[in-house]
Amino acid sequence: MPVLGAVITFAPDPGLRRAAELGLSALAGVTFGPSTGNRRALVIATTSTDEEKHVIEHLLSDPGVVDFQVASHDITDLIVDAEQARDDDPGMARS
Repeated sequence: MPVLGAVITFAPDPGLRRAAELGLSALAGVTFGPSTGNRRALVIATTSTDEEKHVIEHLLSDPGVVDFQVASHDITDLIVDAEQARDDDPGMARS
């Protein structure tokens, strides 16, 4: 499960900001943290990298969002799952 922590900067227009917050909060896996001025912490926890990509594309296309800064990105469980699958497959010997 990819988990991404970020800070987004909203447009100064209150209407655009509110619309962006409503649109993002409707997406699965999005949780807002505290805000300071036009900036707000955000966590995106999705079930796949494809789902995460969809959320990020939505965020970047929203006129109410003017900046997106990634603070952390954890895909450890995906790496561990891929390594386990490789180890379990006799045709995928480690080099």
